[in-house]
Amino acid sequence: RFEQAIGGTAFLCPLYGSGEIGQAFCRNCAVYGGIYLLRRCPRAITIDRTEYGCVAKDVLIAGYQPDKDDVFGGDPGDVSIEKRIPCKVAVVIPGDSLPPAFTSSATRLVRRISILRTAESNGSGLGTSSQLIVIPPRSGTIHNTNVIHVLVQDSSLMVCPPGYFVAHFTTTATCCSSSDRSTRTVDTNSDLEDAIASLQNAADLLFLSSPTEEDTPMELYHRTYSVAIGGVSDGTTSNDGSPLPSNVHVIPRLKQSVTSVDEAFETANVLFRTIVSNDDRNDLEFLKMSQKVRDKFAALRRDYNVSECNDPNEDDMEQSALDSALEMMSPS
Repeated sequence: RFEQAIGGTAFLCPLYGSGEIGQAFCRNCAVYGGIYLLRRCPRAITIDRTEYGCVAKDVLIAGYQPDKDDVFGGDPGDVSIEKRIPCKVAVVIPGDSLPPAFTSSATRLVRRISILRTAESNGSGLGTSSQLIVIPPRSGTIHNTNVIHVLVQDSSLMVCPPGYFVAHFTTTATCCSSSDRSTRTVDTNSDLEDAIASLQNAADLLFLSSPTEEDTPMELYHRTYSVAIGGVSDGTTSNDGSPLPSNVHVIPRLKQSVTSVDEAFETANVLFRTIVSNDDRNDLEFLKMSQKVRDKFAALRRDYNVSECNDPNEDDMEQSALDSALEMMSPS
């Protein structure tokens, strides 16, 4: 097992930042005939109401028109209009994507991302490529109500140029309750403001305050944001009793955790089983390797076995790595 492997899969915690996970899914989706839309956000799900209940009919995808300052180099003449995509099943994340009545949790995940230049006297600024710092609740001058996780990554992980590092500060805050959420915004919520302040205090204590100026990293940029976490009140109905469409599945945003990646795969597996059982296809496996890919690995193994016979004394590290990968990806 590789330490950075996600669950029992071939997905690895990547270099270049977490965006590589999206790219891996995009490519995997294309191989198996799926479509992965970039920069086209879903705006709404249209519902059909029948005598048997309400059912999601299609997803409305937002249009897009680049402007002259588009950083991705889009042509201002390229206009994508709104489009409806028929769907048999819709999977949504609660919070911003569901009406407030459906959201049971009043907790928000608060994150601050800082880009810093290392101090001249500290060299790389980090002894290793990645560090995880855990700050317990109510820690001194930080004044944090909940635990703060700090993930620090330097240029060896390809997330920034040499001489810089990126720090992710994460904590949670209790927002207003579901009953008064419609009349109270998170921007004016004192608990959220306190959480944001605690992340600033943590950044000041860890990186932005040193006995001498030459030992202090320089923060070039930071951004703080929050998202709702949690799920639907009971998985099928809103707080006022309105039902969710039978083919709409809600997958909750994970709570703050240093092991949330494994939890994400477990949650996805449960959701996959729910959808498959509703479709009467219980023979399907979650993240199963296709026969085409299996045949390709088998051919590679045969080729390596032939080369090993030509030189039986050679320690074939590639063969060992291939066998290990096949064992890891085989169904348990």
